[in-house]
Amino acid sequence: MNIHVFSMVFSIAVIILHSSCSSTSVKNARFLYGSDEATVIVPITCSSIEYNLVEVKRKDVKNKAFLNALETEMGKLQPYEKDGLPRDVDVRIKLVVDYKDDASDTLCLGGFYGTILNGNLMEDNPQLLDLIKSKIY
Repeated sequence: MNIHVFSMVFSIAVIILHSSCSSTSVKNARFLYGSDEATVIVPITCSSIEYNLVEVKRKDVKNKAFLNALETEMGKLQPYEKDGLPRDVDVRIKLVVDYKDDASDTLCLGGFYGTILNGNLMEDNPQLLDLIKSKIY
């Protein structure tokens, strides 16, 4: 009986250790962001954020725990498929995610809603927005 319990505990410990040590495929995250409450005359787009938004800040993140959580939340993104409902995103956060295989994704987020991944409008993921805001603000 004790051997059976020990082997179960050992197996669980190995699984937990493996999952906590598993590395993410994300190498780096580069942020470009401004205040989500900034008032502008024209909506900010993914390509115009660094030119049209006042006091743009930059931040590079290499923290593995954050990058793992970022990759998990980005993996949950789904295309925006509400027909007849146009959706404009007033971008306040631009994030370039660099992967270990030299690929990259560009994620643009509004201050409160709106998500664009590689130029495609996506359904909002509040957990992703909260995760990113917790790292940059």
